[in-house]
Amino acid sequence: RGTGRWRKRHKGRDYYFGTLDNPRAAIDEYVKRWPAIINPRPAAPATTTLFDAFGAYLGECDRRVERGDMSHSRRQRYLGTLRAIADYFGSERPLGEISTVEWAEAVHDCFGKRAPTNRNVTIQEIRTALAWIERNLGAAATTGDALRPVPRRLMRRHERLKGPQLVTPAQVRRLLKVCRSTEDLGNADNALTEACLLLAINAGMRQADIAQLTPHYYRVFRAPRDGIRGWINEPRAKTESPRRVPLWPETADAIERVRAERPDPGRLLTSRDGSPLIYENTDLIAKRFARLRARAWPNPDSPHRAVTLDRFRRTWVTVAKKARVDPPDMAPTARRLIAGHATEDVHEAYNQEVPDRAMIQIV
Repeated sequence: RGTGRWRKRHKGRDYYFGTLDNPRAAIDEYVKRWPAIINPRPAAPATTTLFDAFGAYLGECDRRVERGDMSHSRRQRYLGTLRAIADYFGSERPLGEISTVEWAEAVHDCFGKRAPTNRNVTIQEIRTALAWIERNLGAAATTGDALRPVPRRLMRRHERLKGPQLVTPAQVRRLLKVCRSTEDLGNADNALTEACLLLAINAGMRQADIAQLTPHYYRVFRAPRDGIRGWINEPRAKTESPRRVPLWPETADAIERVRAERPDPGRLLTSRDGSPLIYENTDLIAKRFARLRARAWPNPDSPHRAVTLDRFRRTWVTVAKKARVDPPDMAPTARRLIAGHATEDVHEAYNQEVPDRAMIQIV
């Protein structure tokens, strides 16, 4: 019960069925799954190759993308991860013949140099794919300890050594100045870049958040009201968490300039040719922002080049913690609604500092 789910043990192994607060659904799942658990079907032949197994799983991912159950970017991550494994062993290698030592060597050689958090996500992707393959194809892989999650200690240490991931006011002013003052040449697209930059400053939005905004949930006023000129009242596509963003006049004006040039009924912001800002393996927002950083700080070794939209989100959460709200009890809810975070735990993970005064007052 420590996982919050109903459990039944068979031959020393625990099987879980539904959540504790929904016993009826757990019983239905138990009735459906238990016969196969106590009388498992024979394992698939050991000749099931990585090509066949991974291809079947990616086909399932394609169906999930078509239904809207999975994002295309998530499907592409699975493709990259499974391709790396297949290239390492050879796509014609039978899945059941790979030893635990070989799995450990493959995970180390293919993903060992990645940051701990990224490596942990990759390991979970492999575990998910192999579990699906075993359930649906009957082809089991013996991985031993090769796919153990990365210890939380290592992930916390990695975050600590990176230091505060904050954007300074001087960096913000520099980016805005360069965006507004330089000539719009080639693929620079200053109007779109400024709108994306202001959405990052205004509400801590990252590339995927911006690219998935739709005009249906966007409202703009003719004149500012209470210091704002519009609202975005659209759930966050990543989690479907509620999100309400009051827009500064500067942000709404930048969005309106882009909309005037390229109105689109399905997307709030698009590229000049009307294409999505993120599609397949292309992230136009990241490319525009990289060009902006290069123009703002021409020296390629400048530490300011490390500024990303993820840092804007962390900065927004950190600064928002200091804002005074009336009544004060509404502050956590308001911050989560603007950021599109479902829980306070998720929200607090982005906070980069705790003021000394708060610590002193507690002790």
